[in-house]
Amino acid sequence: MKRILFVGAGCVLLTGLLLACTTQNVAERKAQAEATRNLGEAYLRKGKYRAALKELKKAEALFAADHILQDDLGLAYLYLKVP
Repeated sequence: MKRILFVGAGCVLLTGLLLACTTQNVAERKAQAEATRNLGEAYLRKGKYRAALKELKKAEALFAADHILQDDLGLAYLYLKVP
């Protein structure tokens, strides 16, 4: 009986640690994607559309759910006249 409780407690602890690591990783990826998106937006403002697209695609690989990023990608493609 004690063995089952010990294994159960170990599983709960391990699950908690894994969830904490995953949450931190997602937050780090989101922050990195935002920084990369900001660089892409700076390139868009300067008229360097190919460089902007390159950075925006990097940001998309990190965190594709960013709606502002998706809008920026659309602008980059529009300015490059990509159908």
